[in-house]
Amino acid sequence: VDHVFTSYNHGLSARRAIVNYLLSPDADISRFKNEFKALRENLDTGCLLAVMDGVSAIQENIALGDLPRASGASWDPQKCCLPNTRTALLDEIMVWLKSAGPESNPQRIFCLTGAAGSGKSAIAHTIAQRCDEQGLLASSFFFDRETDDRNSPRLLFSTIASDLARDRGGRKAIRSAIDNDRSLRRRLRPANSTA
Repeated sequence: VDHVFTSYNHGLSARRAIVNYLLSPDADISRFKNEFKALRENLDTGCLLAVMDGVSAIQENIALGDLPRASGASWDPQKCCLPNTRTALLDEIMVWLKSAGPESNPQRIFCLTGAAGSGKSAIAHTIAQRCDEQGLLASSFFFDRETDDRNSPRLLFSTIASDLARDRGGRKAIRSAIDNDRSLRRRLRPANSTA
């Protein structure tokens, strides 16, 4: 009797295993289909968002591509102070620059004066270089009476705006200003441009 019961039990277990095996794939396939569908929807949504971000970036770049820019207006490492020269003055300016906090007057201007050839431009280029190296420089513009793009303030603001557009927040604000006032494109266009 025990042998018959054990054989019957074993046969029953085998049948259950076979039935479960045969029924389980349908449930698994259905579950996999649902999971795959959800993954596909997430992928489609992610791709759509990525494309929208890309289009937005292209639109920003097109709007900012309209900004005329003075070539070579930023600081020039060839025009900086020689190493270990004017260190006290440079340090004093950097301390002053970094001391500007919320409690200080945000409209401060550091006026560097001196006779022609005394090194004011070299000091300004060096300060701009230091600020750039420390992530403090948003823009710089050095006038040059010998260079057409830099011998007047005509391209000053559009060059600064172009520099500020390197930051995503600045880029969005500048693009918004251009979008809201299309006449800016005409006013900012270089005089010799026909576009």
